[in-house]
Amino acid sequence: MTYQHLLASVKQKDFLPIYLLVGEGFQRQEAFSALIPAIVDPATKDFNLDLFHADDVNLDTLVDAVSSFPLMAERRVVVVKECDRLPSQTLKELVNTVTAAGLSTSLILDAEKVDFRKDPFRQIRTNGWAVEFKPLYDNKIPGWIQRRVREKAKKISEDAVDLLHSSVGTDLWALANEIDKLCLFVKQAALITREDVEKVVGITKKNSVFELMNAIGTRQKDKALFVLDRMLEAGENTTHIIFMITRYLKNIIRAKKGIEEHLPPEQIGKRIGIHSYFLGRFLDQAKDFSEVRTKKGLDALLQADNNLKRSYQNPRLIMELLVYRLCE
Repeated sequence: MTYQHLLASVKQKDFLPIYLLVGEGFQRQEAFSALIPAIVDPATKDFNLDLFHADDVNLDTLVDAVSSFPLMAERRVVVVKECDRLPSQTLKELVNTVTAAGLSTSLILDAEKVDFRKDPFRQIRTNGWAVEFKPLYDNKIPGWIQRRVREKAKKISEDAVDLLHSSVGTDLWALANEIDKLCLFVKQAALITREDVEKVVGITKKNSVFELMNAIGTRQKDKALFVLDRMLEAGENTTHIIFMITRYLKNIIRAKKGIEEHLPPEQIGKRIGIHSYFLGRFLDQAKDFSEVRTKKGLDALLQADNNLKRSYQNPRLIMELLVYRLCE
């Protein structure tokens, strides 16, 4: 099933028993945000929406959730994040329960990557319940920017698209964030111009997530906290910040592997997609990351992400504690 088919079906109230959302994070989140309010009336969401993380739930709890009847509504939704981390047998039994006759529940399974060669993922895709989101190639980004701007009831000039694309790259989280800021910046104006992009993106890049990663990589805790504070004040999305830092650490791991294999720096840069201008500094940082530090960093990111989703703590405090841990 394509994303367009998914949107068309939910618009017609043709709801499926299972939706498996797999792939690129931003597009998955967009689909998730479209599915929930379409299936569950926001007024009854507290009664008819259950959100679980695979590491923190057992089969009995999941079966109870999907088997429950909706309250004051026609359907209910059960969401399992990082569903690929569920034991295979648990997932199979859950899928069998949901597809049993008479249930009025839609199960939304969400993961970055699954193995479609194995059941029940193979079964889910065969039944047309899987939506796969692939990263957009560079040549698809201008069209995506234009569509995103149109969704905001604005227009954008071609040279503004080119500048935004070249300044931000292919990261959909960052592009969506910049487009939101541009729409606020131009206020009532219908057209976003190159000059608008120069002003807004220029401001953003002074305190960008890339500066934050560089400060973390060099253990400059005070600078990292300063950049984080400016980013949060500017309205940067915490989920996007965590996503980018996670990608940074994964690239560190790949760079260290390239260094261990004695690959030329240019080949390492091409493998991980680092521009030659930043490559030398990045490789120096990679050498400073031990396996223990990298693992602790990824654990800290996972904990911060979970806390943001499930905790009543202040998001700023969660992010500041994350930076402290990453700079240890």
